[in-house]
Amino acid sequence: MDIGTEVRIARSARLDTTNPRGIHIGDYTAVSFDAAILSHDFVNYKHVETRIGSHCLIGARSVILPGVTIGNHCIIGAGSVVVADVPEGSLMSGNPARAVERNIRTGKWGIRAVHFLDRANSGASTTSGIATTRALPLGERSVPSAARANSLDQLLALKNEDKIRSLASVGFDSFGLVTLRAEIEATLGTIIDDDRWTSISTPADILAMLPAGTAPALPVSTAPALPASTGPALSAASAPALMPGLRTADLPRTGSRRLRRHDVGMPQMIAAGLSESWLFKELGDIHWQILTDSLGVSSRNIADARGDRLYATFTAIRLRLGQPLSAIVENDRLDIDMTMSRFGSGMFFSTASIATQRAQGIVEIMSNFSKFEVPGQNTSLVRGQPAIPENFAIPLLAAAPEIVDDYRTQRSDGAVETILFETEYELQPYHDINGVGLLYFAAYPIINDVCARRHLGASDWQNYTTLDRDTYYFANSGAGGTIIFRIHAITQDGDKRTVSTSLSRASDGKLMAKLNTTHQRLGS
Repeated sequence: MDIGTEVRIARSARLDTTNPRGIHIGDYTAVSFDAAILSHDFVNYKHVETRIGSHCLIGARSVILPGVTIGNHCIIGAGSVVVADVPEGSLMSGNPARAVERNIRTGKWGIRAVHFLDRANSGASTTSGIATTRALPLGERSVPSAARANSLDQLLALKNEDKIRSLASVGFDSFGLVTLRAEIEATLGTIIDDDRWTSISTPADILAMLPAGTAPALPVSTAPALPASTGPALSAASAPALMPGLRTADLPRTGSRRLRRHDVGMPQMIAAGLSESWLFKELGDIHWQILTDSLGVSSRNIADARGDRLYATFTAIRLRLGQPLSAIVENDRLDIDMTMSRFGSGMFFSTASIATQRAQGIVEIMSNFSKFEVPGQNTSLVRGQPAIPENFAIPLLAAAPEIVDDYRTQRSDGAVETILFETEYELQPYHDINGVGLLYFAAYPIINDVCARRHLGASDWQNYTTLDRDTYYFANSGAGGTIIFRIHAITQDGDKRTVSTSLSRASDGKLMAKLNTTHQRLGS
């Protein structure tokens, strides 16, 4: 393979290893998660050259067919299928991919943000400490990759005149500030108290906290996204069986790990197998339980240094199943084994294995804490951070895992321009709103599916079931709100179908979530 300088390739991206010499990727190009770049024309039984230029972004779950050439400064939208050559400076979307914008100019990794391009054009370095990544063979998802620039690098690379501007104007949104705080705490080796952190308003305020001579970058993590527990092993096979009539049980727990067992019954099911709504709620409950147990307080008593109540806020959930949810049926024994780690004091990550006699899967979860800036107003949530007790059971990571980069990419991309279908959804307080008046994280994928059915067909639930789902959360909504649902791309690959969608607030157009869902045809 011919891979250029500082190319960023997601761990789950797939580069065709049947003809690796046929893949050419230019400098400063990014290949997003689950994208596929092919160089073997199977139908015509020949190897071909597939070329991608420099400063490009290949979107999540997109497919670049064999023999295609993509020019410099191009963006390929999520879920797109590129079947023909793409001229330089093109924004492509759809299946087959069509140009939706021409003569665009991108910076490194296809970034179009004005402040980023200004810095790049001035020659200021934004890539100090970024390692070059190389393509991974098909199927090697567990091998670490995807070098990445962190928020501290971005801060240190600012021009002097930008250091006295507002943080928002130089590209730091609320999520960027959370990661920046964690990186600075790792650099200083101490926790920054809330009063000091909330007093900052410019990059110069933050730089004043750093020791003289601080230079990028923090180490890029070379470990899988979440490490295995260092405590005693918990074995689902050796764990005690449920007592007769008992539907659920928490099995022995160690530090930041929980193993929960269920005897699948009607509460856990829908007509097409295991209920995804129930699964999300259960995963959230286990994640939340590890947090509260480790903090040593009940959920309603978690607060920041000022005493303001904090709420666990899920920012990303990635579900990967070996078999679809329809493979899990009544009376199956379901084990959920979850381990948690953290980056800094405000970002928490967990991975959970899901296993029955006939199915298995992996879930990655990212969360932080939020509080109401205006009491009771769901659109006013701001980031918060709890006090971390001594001997905290949740282990600290040296660097942010890959899911942080994936989330940052999804968030910075903003709204997707291509819209195949759009409809409105009125929130239902009886099942969409949780116990503290917030739109429940587990409701997002269900709202998504209810609305998608209006386009995919009323009987679609009888034909397809969930295999994978990525959900990225950006905002919440009031209980009486209306949601705008949009479908941006639909890709069919044999018996599998991937649908890329978004949810936005009707009141102000705020993007609330992006979802990429892969369904498998029932009976296949």
